[in-house]
Amino acid sequence: MSIKDSIKNNLKVRKPNEQEVLQTREDLIRDLFSTRDGNLPLMHQLARTVWSFKLAFEKNMGFSGPQVWILLMLAKKESHVGLTQSELTHIMKVDASAITRIVKAMEEKALIRRESDPEDNRLTRVYLTTKGHEAAEGLSERARAVEQRITAQLTLAQLDQLRQALTILQNTAQNEYEKAGREQP
Repeated sequence: MSIKDSIKNNLKVRKPNEQEVLQTREDLIRDLFSTRDGNLPLMHQLARTVWSFKLAFEKNMGFSGPQVWILLMLAKKESHVGLTQSELTHIMKVDASAITRIVKAMEEKALIRRESDPEDNRLTRVYLTTKGHEAAEGLSERARAVEQRITAQLTLAQLDQLRQALTILQNTAQNEYEKAGREQP
């Protein structure tokens, strides 16, 4: 090996593997945000739990969470009525651009079709296609089965306590959000 090659090899920086990156991230989060008792902040734990739940759910379902909701909502509606994108935005509590992206992706998969509202051309209605109806078939049951597998290690009492605690946290966070919106710095 030439001296030049030897120098190149010694100067190469080894890329960390995924496990090392995750551990470094966890260590950093723990160093920066740990509580006095050494636990991660609740918001971080909740976010990690929701993310893991989301990934498992989507992998098992074959659709993103919002796509599942849209399929189920449209399947419940009478096929000739559909929903407007504005209604989807309001029901799902996301911004219009997010609904547009989700609906476009579903349209590209031939799960839904978009049409102008016959009574108001300013509105776009979303309908399930035949493929969308087939995809929605049994989706609720599959979603419940995934949730049951994920929560199988918890007793019914623990699940009930978890739901109550999450409801309290959600309501408190919503109140804090509304309160912060009213206060001027």
